[in-house]
Amino acid sequence: MRTYITGRLLLALIMLVAISILSFLVVGLAPYSGIDVIMSNVSGGAVYDYQAAEIDLRHSLGIDQPVWLHYLRWIGLVRQEDGRFSGILEGNLGRSLFSYDFQDP
Repeated sequence: MRTYITGRLLLALIMLVAISILSFLVVGLAPYSGIDVIMSNVSGGAVYDYQAAEIDLRHSLGIDQPVWLHYLRWIGLVRQEDGRFSGILEGNLGRSLFSYDFQDP
């Protein structure tokens, strides 16, 4: 019985990791990225540098990092740039694409 329960728990852990990787890849491989949605809501005027803002946004969201590092930060196994562990394991599902604030770190 102990072997059966251990096998089931191991299988559940493998399934959770597989589902998290699949979810991460589906969002990352979408035809339109979150950057497009956020930048479509920006109204900066005639002198606003949209290209620089997009580069800053990619850096603040961690999209300019390697995929494996981005995934581990999303999960919460690697520290964020501010030194905190914050990710899915803590219940942090990330920032909203529709109410993103450029001033909020």
